[in-house]
Amino acid sequence: MSKEKPPPKKRGRKPKKKSNLPKPPPKKRGRKPKGGKIIKKNQKTNIVTPKTQPNIILQLKCNSKQLETMNILILLIIILMY
Repeated sequence: MSKEKPPPKKRGRKPKKKSNLPKPPPKKRGRKPKGGKIIKKNQKTNIVTPKTQPNIILQLKCNSKQLETMNILILLIIILMY
């Protein structure tokens, strides 16, 4: 009655099966950088900017009725000249 002992069971995790397929590239981690577009300067353009004149505000001591009468007088003088 000689019984042979079966081989002992292996402990731990089983190894993963290996495949011949190539590994994909590793995944990118973290945030994507926020950046603007890079614009190359081609040539210098000569843009002439007109000089701006400052606005001048005159404070006149007169009524709106006086301005209306002056406008009417100016119109009459222009009509009479032609």
